[in-house]
Amino acid sequence: MKTLLSILCAFLILNGCAKMDSISFSNQKIVFQQEYINYAWGYSHNGFFIDSTGAIYTYL
Repeated sequence: MKTLLSILCAFLILNGCAKMDSISFSNQKIVFQQEYINYAWGYSHNGFFIDSTGAIYTYL
């Protein structure tokens, strides 16, 4: 069961990211950004931002 869960998590992580080659950031302006950083139980850094066209990008 743990192996199946590990494979499923790896599949979701690897396929859940957008390809950064197809995104042009030179003309985009960030309208809203939320960021979270935590050092208490290890390093955790994630967040999201919304650009001027309304597209939402997340990062972990």
